[in-house]
Amino acid sequence: MLIATGVVAGAIALGLAAAGTTTAALSASQTMPGATITAGSLDLTVNGTDSAELGAYSVVPGAPQAHAFTVTNTGTTAADLTTTIAVSSTEPIKESMRARVTTVADREGCVANLAGAQGALDGFSSSGYATVEAGESVIVCLELSLLDTTPITQAGQSASFTATVTGTQRDR
Repeated sequence: MLIATGVVAGAIALGLAAAGTTTAALSASQTMPGATITAGSLDLTVNGTDSAELGAYSVVPGAPQAHAFTVTNTGTTAADLTTTIAVSSTEPIKESMRARVTTVADREGCVANLAGAQGALDGFSSSGYATVEAGESVIVCLELSLLDTTPITQAGQSASFTATVTGTQRDR
């Protein structure tokens, strides 16, 4: 009986030892067909060209002037618009000039005193005022004015400026 117990105990110990060291390394793989990733595009035109003249403004204190221009997104992804303005003139009148940018339904709707934030012409920046979908256009109204406190000594002065419209891809 003692031998039988020893054989059974040995068999159990051997079985546990064998079970403790049994391992299996399994792996599988599957190949998927390739895909094509195509980047979208973003390109803006102003009045149908890459660069457009806005024309002359003739403003006096209390009588702002507004001009419309069309921004078209010829790309394949939507864009949020930002407009920045830099004045290249050194005439003191540039300190009295103000700008405002807003969108309108049509060119006839571009009139003075529309809603929107107004700021100094030199260094003006307006962002998020419009989103232009791919293949679509928006009409932008740029209003210029002079402060009511503009000194009479600045009469007849002028300021040249560049307005830059930038499109930033809209997050999806």
